[in-house]
Amino acid sequence: MNASQSQPALPSARSFAREYKDNIRRCLDEIDIGEAERAISLLQEAYDQEKQIFIMGNGGSASTASHFATDLGKGTAVGSQRRFRAMSLTDNVALISAISNDIGFEHVFVEQLRTLLCPDDVVVLISGSGKSPNLIRAAEFAKARGARSLGILGSGGGALLPLLDASITLSSSHYGYVEAIHLVIEHLICNYFMRSLGVAGY
Repeated sequence: MNASQSQPALPSARSFAREYKDNIRRCLDEIDIGEAERAISLLQEAYDQEKQIFIMGNGGSASTASHFATDLGKGTAVGSQRRFRAMSLTDNVALISAISNDIGFEHVFVEQLRTLLCPDDVVVLISGSGKSPNLIRAAEFAKARGARSLGILGSGGGALLPLLDASITLSSSHYGYVEAIHLVIEHLICNYFMRSLGVAGY
């Protein structure tokens, strides 16, 4: 048997697209509305109390963290009214590389939080696996500091889940599906605040 005979047949682009769409739909249907409501309430409390929101993740989740912070900080801004105090901990390359090089990548978020985090602030942890050591350390530190925590997770939540005050969790461990739906969740939350704060078009 040659190499080409030993490989499974590739699906057509059409059948692959259909399969992908069906799997995304299943993940989308898994979003728990009660969990989404709790997440919105947690962030609403941070807004009302003028607390800081720190958002973090690795890889694709790092880009979602940046997107989330931008949508909360800029996308919900209307005129001179009070705004969300949101920032991503994934964006300072010099600081991230310094911490990683000098201490270790597992400390890259907690070392930033040591400088910035205050009681009743909110940390948002985005993860496809729920088992990243740097996120687990950040969640543990947040709890010890008296901050609140929200997870947007895949793979059933992993080791992060029991450390959190609220979470929106998917069961899938397929990163492509999970990261796509995490962006939907981020937009769900931010679009809610855009509408409630009176941003035109929402």
